[in-house]
Amino acid sequence: MTVVRPSFVRPLATLLLATSLVACGDDGVSPGNENNGTLQLRLSQSSSAASVSPAIQVAQGNVLRSNISEVRVSLTEVSALRVGANENDESSWVRFPIVPAASLDLMNLPTTAQTPLVLPIGDLPAGTYQNLRLHVTNPTITFSQQVEVGQRTWAAGQAHPLRIPGSDATAIKIPTASFVVLNNDASEIDLVLQVGTTVQTIAATPNFILMAPVLLANNRR
Repeated sequence: MTVVRPSFVRPLATLLLATSLVACGDDGVSPGNENNGTLQLRLSQSSSAASVSPAIQVAQGNVLRSNISEVRVSLTEVSALRVGANENDESSWVRFPIVPAASLDLMNLPTTAQTPLVLPIGDLPAGTYQNLRLHVTNPTITFSQQVEVGQRTWAAGQAHPLRIPGSDATAIKIPTASFVVLNNDASEIDLVLQVGTTVQTIAATPNFILMAPVLLANNRR
């Protein structure tokens, strides 16, 4: 399996050499537990025609896909939810950290799942899972042309704070993730950003910019 190190994610050079991370959920599972398996995430973006939708509405303004130059996030942690668990109960989520945090531009991910951006392996208790979340800090969006909303102008070439909708405003939700972790075995999941759908979720107001990144999960087992 090839690990890709695109120029835009040079800060990940050390991260991509990491081997194993400790799961830190509330269940007290340690890396030496024989009931553990591992999970690795592979990030890419859709290269279909839909991913370059020519025009999107941003509140009262118009923005072209080409006018969004960057959507940058710092990925700090991954959490997974077992089948049947309550997603609204934070103790139900099994977590593992990304150390160091991965700074990446969602608009500039590799365009094929065959050469993805590969994140470090994390330990998870064996079981069947139904949901994933990517926890991020400092999400920002940068426009190549200014966006006007009422009396507010969002300047071009400047990183503006970005809100991710949902009760957990610091996590990218991936409810399509359905996978099985086996004892002493490795699972891999392709996470593919649907750029065309994602940019159409942008909402700009005089006070903030909101966007819900849309990623689809494909189990490689």
